[in-house]
Amino acid sequence: MGTCKGCGASVHSQTTTLPPDYAPGTGVYATEEVYRKRIAACEVCPAFQYGTTCEVCGCLVEYRARF
Repeated sequence: MGTCKGCGASVHSQTTTLPPDYAPGTGVYATEEVYRKRIAACEVCPAFQYGTTCEVCGCLVEYRARF
């Protein structure tokens, strides 16, 4: 794996603010169980960088896991 897409260790996102219409159980967002499984899978992946970001796609993992 290379480096993250344009970020460095000095860049840490503290934002995982969800959209104003976020409503668990609507079918649009992952259930808490699915969300936790996705996060657990990412946490053991070598592409998980800085505790927030996927090195492969550049997404904020906690945010993307909700969708």
